[in-house]
Amino acid sequence: MASIKQKISDRLLKKDVLRVIYRSEISAPQMGVSSIELLKNYAHELRNNKKLSAKITGLARQLEKNKSKDLVYREFLDDDIYELLKDSIKRQIPAHEIFSGYVPFKEMGEQLISSIKKKLYVPMIVFTLLTIGLNFTIKSFAEIAETGVINFTDMSTFLMNNYLLVNFSFGAFAGYWLMLSPEKVPIIKKVFHKIKGMLALSTVRTMYEMSYASGEIRKTLIRQFDIKEKKSKKRTKGGALGEIDILLQLLKDEDFVSDIQSAELKMSSARGDVEKGVALILKEKENEIKDLNTVVDSVITNVSMLLLAPPIVIMVMVLLELMVSTTSMASGT
Repeated sequence: MASIKQKISDRLLKKDVLRVIYRSEISAPQMGVSSIELLKNYAHELRNNKKLSAKITGLARQLEKNKSKDLVYREFLDDDIYELLKDSIKRQIPAHEIFSGYVPFKEMGEQLISSIKKKLYVPMIVFTLLTIGLNFTIKSFAEIAETGVINFTDMSTFLMNNYLLVNFSFGAFAGYWLMLSPEKVPIIKKVFHKIKGMLALSTVRTMYEMSYASGEIRKTLIRQFDIKEKKSKKRTKGGALGEIDILLQLLKDEDFVSDIQSAELKMSSARGDVEKGVALILKEKENEIKDLNTVVDSVITNVSMLLLAPPIVIMVMVLLELMVSTTSMASGT
């Protein structure tokens, strides 16, 4: 129990430190100060939280020793941000361009994912309460079955005698799937893919602003989002597809952009202004993510119906057999 509490405490601490890192790196250029100075200010203001203050102070001291930010922050950064930060340092690009261009979208996506996971607890709780509640009725039917007065099928008898085992086995499987890998659940998968698409476009825009070539951006997307690239046989008038065309094709193949958005990006590319096209579509993606709460609520309703089906189906099946048997007995009498 102590170990679980410690893990939760460490995770919350990491989350708080990461928030301070983000805010320090994003705000420093706007305030005309260094991120080190802001980290020290945060450490001072948060001195009542000794662990958090000590961690932030440690980061500031390491940066004062001219240690690279990617190495100092590595413990707290996700792989996607770490890779972008490491590349930006190699290119001598200010770190705040990564944090200000990419992090806000990442945080938006993470907040929605967190909201989905929290809402998924509701159907699991309802499922547990319903199963326990119906179990009392099922026990009564099982006692009737034992008397032999009413003949239930072997299947019904088995389900009545093992009602909790059957339902909680299903609940454990569904709960494991929903809680640990919700992005793989078919009815939730689309929501996660929309978030993934927003982050992909955010990466593209950020890297274009940092003067990355289209080929480099494509390789980063493939690595960052574990993409298996499809070989396109299409050719432009000049022969093989150019790097920017291959990048746009990748975005379309992965369904990160719609057909219309893909056409808009190609026209922006033809005008030599693909960054602007990406920025406009990214704004659309941002609005989509903000509107996904309604979709999520609908998804949770579907999940609830799926979870509640087994205990209710078993109860209905037993009731029908009871009714049929009772009717047959009455008719015979």
